[in-house]
Amino acid sequence: MAPPAELHLRYQVMQGEAVGEGELVYAQDADGGYTLALWAQVPGLKPLDWRSRGQVGAAGLTPLRLEERQRGRTVRAVNFQRDKGLISYSGPTRTDALRPGAQDRLSLLLQLPALVRATPGRSEWAVQVALPGGSAEVWHLAQREEPGATVLTREPERPYDWRLELTLPTDAPQWPLRMVWTLVPGGTPIVWSIAPPPAASAAPD
Repeated sequence: MAPPAELHLRYQVMQGEAVGEGELVYAQDADGGYTLALWAQVPGLKPLDWRSRGQVGAAGLTPLRLEERQRGRTVRAVNFQRDKGLISYSGPTRTDALRPGAQDRLSLLLQLPALVRATPGRSEWAVQVALPGGSAEVWHLAQREEPGATVLTREPERPYDWRLELTLPTDAPQWPLRMVWTLVPGGTPIVWSIAPPPAASAAPD
């Protein structure tokens, strides 16, 4: 199941005592192409600016390129060379074999909710995830149910690896309600939580 044609989510983003804001914006065009952006600004930290683009098909999101940007410029990128069956990177010259269902670490955030909704009853997932630093590994995620929520957790498999916890609404898990990224060991968790809508202005007397 693909995500909705358009999605614009606002988050509160916290790392330690620092509190900022972020957005996740998804759009799909008439030809089945998609663009996906994740942005965050937290005081005292470098801005986060990720951009993923690709196609939407029977298998959900099929990314073609992920860019990490700073001040509007691409500093690191992942390219999915699907005609060659390879994943390549803007920095390292190495390549990785592209496996079916491969995602970048941004497209993963919408692909996983779509997979959960399309195949109820599963408790484990395995997805190849490409990172701009120059690696593409299979991430294993365990699924558990909590009151009103489905939680997917990826535990790190080596030192200085990422732990990811993704919380989805049980009634219609199309997007993350909450996500926590933690570099293990020693990393301070980066916690994204859906921001409440702005309070409605009171009607004049």
